Amino acid sequence: MGAQGGPTRGITGHGAGRGRCQTGTSQPAPCCAIFFTAQVAACLCGCPAERWARLDGRNFGRKGRAVIYLDTSYLVRLYYEDPGFESVRALAESDHVACAQHGQAEAIAAFHRKYREGTVTLKSYRAMLAQFETDHQAGAIRWLPAGDQILQKIRDVYAGLPATVYLRGADALHLATAASQGLKVVYGNDTHLLAAAGYFGLKGNNIIPKIH
Repeated sequence: MGAQGGPTRGITGHGAGRGRCQTGTSQPAPCCAIFFTAQVAACLCGCPAERWARLDGRNFGRKGRAVIYLDTSYLVRLYYEDPGFESVRALAESDHVACAQHGQAEAIAAFHRKYREGTVTLKSYRAMLAQFETDHQAGAIRWLPAGDQILQKIRDVYAGLPATVYLRGADALHLATAASQGLKVVYGNDTHLLAAAGYFGLKGNNIIPKIH
């Protein structure tokens, strides 16, 4: 996941303006997550926050709306300030977010790692889990299931994959799932996943600025 950051902070909502603390100030709230409720904001930083309007997920079926595929390293940045979270959240605001279904388990495991390593408190960890569940129930992220077509694609790719390419099974699931949806680009911060994207007919893209 890279270097550790801090709890979620305010960003511009999709069609909803910039989130603010209930103080009447014009500055972004220091606690508002990309998908947030007042409960999780209070747990993370102790101040109230407005709910972001994009959460309901009702626009997923609208024509002309693009789907952006995020790997788990990017999904976690919607809930936690790992380096580059600002760029990831700006991307997520632009259109619908999708990920392979197993990304749920990967994201939850990443949250737990932050708790296990002492990066977040138990209260913050539970708040992230609760918010993640809320977003799941609301359809804020489109979870794409695996199937025979996807598994066949993985078998075909591995059959011809050069020995120099390091491709983990979970990353292959991400790439094959994105390809099965007719997507052309996957976004992530994992160098191995991005390097293998071309074998699935995809372009791997990392928009997080490099830290010098």
